[in-house]
Amino acid sequence: MPHNSSNDNYRPSFDVCILGAGFGGSLLAWILAKQGRRVLLLDRGQHPRFAIGESSTPVGNMTLRRLAAEYSMPELLALSRYGTWKETFPDLGVGCKRGFSYFFHTASQPFCTDSEHSGELLVAANANDATADTHWVRADIDAWLCQQARLAGAVVRERTIVTDLARDNQWCLQLSTHENDAGPVADSIRADYLVDATGGAAATSPWLPIQNVRTRMTTNSRALFAHFSHVGDWTKLMSDFGYSVKDHPFDCDQAAQHHVIDEGWLWALRFSHNLASIGFMFDCHPRSGRVSNIQLDSTDPADLWRSMLAKYPALQSMLSDARIVAPTTGIQLSKRIQTRWAPCAGDGWALLPSTAGFVDPLHSTGIAHTLLGVERLTKRLLQPSCTDAAASEWSQRYTRVVDAELSMIDQLVQLCYLTRHEPIRFTSSVMLYFAAVTSYERQANKGPAATQPAFLLAKNSDWCHVVSDICQRAKAHASGSACVSAVEFENVVRRQIAAFNVAGLCDPDAHRMYRFTVAPD
Repeated sequence: MPHNSSNDNYRPSFDVCILGAGFGGSLLAWILAKQGRRVLLLDRGQHPRFAIGESSTPVGNMTLRRLAAEYSMPELLALSRYGTWKETFPDLGVGCKRGFSYFFHTASQPFCTDSEHSGELLVAANANDATADTHWVRADIDAWLCQQARLAGAVVRERTIVTDLARDNQWCLQLSTHENDAGPVADSIRADYLVDATGGAAATSPWLPIQNVRTRMTTNSRALFAHFSHVGDWTKLMSDFGYSVKDHPFDCDQAAQHHVIDEGWLWALRFSHNLASIGFMFDCHPRSGRVSNIQLDSTDPADLWRSMLAKYPALQSMLSDARIVAPTTGIQLSKRIQTRWAPCAGDGWALLPSTAGFVDPLHSTGIAHTLLGVERLTKRLLQPSCTDAAASEWSQRYTRVVDAELSMIDQLVQLCYLTRHEPIRFTSSVMLYFAAVTSYERQANKGPAATQPAFLLAKNSDWCHVVSDICQRAKAHASGSACVSAVEFENVVRRQIAAFNVAGLCDPDAHRMYRFTVAPD
């Protein structure tokens, strides 16, 4: 018998079953249900819940605006800018993101920069707070999106796991739901199409014809993180240290703030209401890393946190009064965060990009990539009819593009890890990401979703050649086989990205202060 539900729209057979009620799965369920599809949204957990992966970008917000226009969803338009988010949804936690800021630290030394900003890099993405991008308090936005899916008619079942999965003319899912702590209740449902939005866990992996292909990833990193209150303002600390911030194109705390250190980097994302997401990323790659897994696993996370702050006095100053807010279990230390599964789609099923793979938070690619996947899957699942041949061709094309995008993100991230020990070399490496994303933004604005280029130009052969060549040069320098100076590397990057440099990057006269890079709407 099917599971009983108070939702009058419940049916034991669905057009689409989505596993995972994070923001990607919930948004997809909401759009499909609003368009009249019978949708079941399953999650093993329960909202609200702590999550990281919080920093949006112009690409993510452009995608929200396209979805809002395509499916008459003004709520998504409001969420696409900081100003309208705050006006429309004041109770949904959010932070103002004007761009990306980077600061370089040396162990046991005070923070140091100069009038040329040699210890800094700021890249603005928008002109003011009203049009700014956003940091998402995931506990709020994930729960809200899930509720919108429910209100649109999707059946939402939390605290539910899949115990078996098979396919004949439809998918048959055996489910186990925990209700009111009374023990599990077993039942089954059927669905025409299956979407795995569970993230790197890939809950469908025991049954779908997918393989764990994490060995394809070159980035190898781990995270130490929590949410805090009473985090100090880096802008004020800069002044306290005797450095002027008058050249900064925006308040560097209203950013995806990166503090680059020997071990990797620290992120700082500030939300409203005295809340911040703070986390260390440790580079564990055998070539570029200076931290071993044994070293990390042998230390209590709280002790590891304290030891890292003690090593970097400026970070200690910023976080000296910080208090943990979430999760209730305290500071979290992840295992290796990279995940990758392939293929990404097949006969009657697909993985959201967040399930197909995850690289690293360095370039804030996660939200944007997931939203692009939602856009692509929505188009596929709202087609009035689809022959077997057309469905197969779509699955192969989707797999190729998502796989290429994950490979591109991996290369761009690992390049920065490899070069982070020298600010000039790291800054040049970051320019590849900004060249790719600003070129993508301008191309994506020119046409409908069906003609969108691959994220970060991942299918552009000329761009792929540029990235591959620069990555090889960085590896050769790191290994000692072909050493070049940081200035020479900077010049090589400037020349090679020239055809894709639509935002005035690599400009010596900017002194690492870039005032506006995003494409106009």
